[in-house]
Amino acid sequence: MTGYEINGLFVKKFGILIGPSMVYSKLYSMERKGWIKYTQNRAGRVYSLTEQGRKIVDSMTSIAEEIQAFIRILLRS
Repeated sequence: MTGYEINGLFVKKFGILIGPSMVYSKLYSMERKGWIKYTQNRAGRVYSLTEQGRKIVDSMTSIAEEIQAFIRILLRS
Protein backbone atom coordinates (compact mmCIF):
# COMPACT_ATOMS: atom_id res chain seq x y z
CA MET A 1 0.00 0.00 0.00
CA THR A 2 1.06 3.58 -0.51
CA GLY A 3 1.05 6.10 2.33
CA TYR A 4 -2.03 7.66 0.75
CA GLU A 5 -3.82 4.28 0.70
CA ILE A 6 -2.84 3.63 4.32
CA ASN A 7 -4.31 6.97 5.33
CA GLY A 8 -7.49 6.17 3.39
CA LEU A 9 -7.74 2.83 5.19
CA PHE A 10 -7.65 4.57 8.58
CA VAL A 11 -10.45 6.90 7.46
CA LYS A 12 -12.56 4.06 6.07
CA LYS A 13 -12.02 1.55 8.86
CA PHE A 14 -11.78 3.78 11.94
CA GLY A 15 -13.14 7.16 10.82
CA ILE A 16 -9.82 8.78 11.73
CA LEU A 17 -8.06 11.26 9.48
CA ILE A 18 -4.33 11.24 10.16
CA GLY A 19 -2.10 13.95 8.78
CA PRO A 20 0.24 12.84 6.00
CA SER A 21 3.27 14.02 7.99
CA MET A 22 2.44 11.53 10.77
CA VAL A 23 1.78 8.67 8.35
CA TYR A 24 5.03 9.17 6.45
CA SER A 25 7.02 9.79 9.63
CA LYS A 26 5.89 6.42 11.01
CA LEU A 27 6.50 4.67 7.69
CA TYR A 28 10.07 6.02 7.54
CA SER A 29 10.64 4.97 11.16
CA MET A 30 9.37 1.45 10.45
CA GLU A 31 11.55 1.30 7.34
CA ARG A 32 14.67 2.26 9.32
CA LYS A 33 13.86 -0.48 11.86
CA GLY A 34 13.64 -3.03 9.04
CA TRP A 35 9.95 -3.78 9.53
CA ILE A 36 8.84 -2.61 6.09
CA LYS A 37 10.39 -2.02 2.68
CA TYR A 38 9.20 -0.12 -0.34
CA THR A 39 9.19 -0.38 -4.07
CA GLN A 40 8.63 2.56 -6.38
CA ASN A 41 5.85 2.66 -8.94
CA ARG A 42 3.75 5.34 -10.65
CA ALA A 43 1.62 5.82 -7.54
CA GLY A 44 4.72 6.43 -5.42
CA ARG A 45 6.29 4.27 -2.75
CA VAL A 46 4.43 1.01 -2.17
CA TYR A 47 5.17 -0.40 1.28
CA SER A 48 5.18 -4.06 2.31
CA LEU A 49 6.20 -6.01 5.39
CA THR A 50 9.61 -7.60 5.66
CA GLU A 51 10.07 -10.97 7.37
CA GLN A 52 10.93 -9.12 10.58
CA GLY A 53 7.76 -7.03 10.16
CA ARG A 54 5.66 -10.18 9.72
CA LYS A 55 7.06 -11.60 12.95
CA ILE A 56 6.14 -8.43 14.80
CA VAL A 57 2.60 -8.48 13.37
CA ASP A 58 2.24 -12.15 14.33
CA SER A 59 3.38 -11.34 17.88
CA MET A 60 0.95 -8.44 18.11
CA THR A 61 -1.89 -10.64 16.89
CA SER A 62 -1.04 -13.30 19.46
CA ILE A 63 -0.90 -10.74 22.27
CA ALA A 64 -4.24 -9.23 21.18
CA GLU A 65 -5.84 -12.69 21.21
CA GLU A 66 -4.50 -13.36 24.71
CA ILE A 67 -5.88 -10.03 25.96
CA GLN A 68 -9.28 -10.77 24.42
CA ALA A 69 -9.39 -14.22 26.04
CA PHE A 70 -8.43 -12.71 29.41
CA ILE A 71 -11.17 -10.07 29.14
CA ARG A 72 -13.74 -12.74 28.27
CA ILE A 73 -12.75 -14.67 31.40
CA LEU A 74 -13.02 -11.54 33.53
CA LEU A 75 -16.44 -10.68 32.13
CA ARG A 76 -17.78 -14.16 32.93
CA SER A 77 -16.91 -13.72 36.61
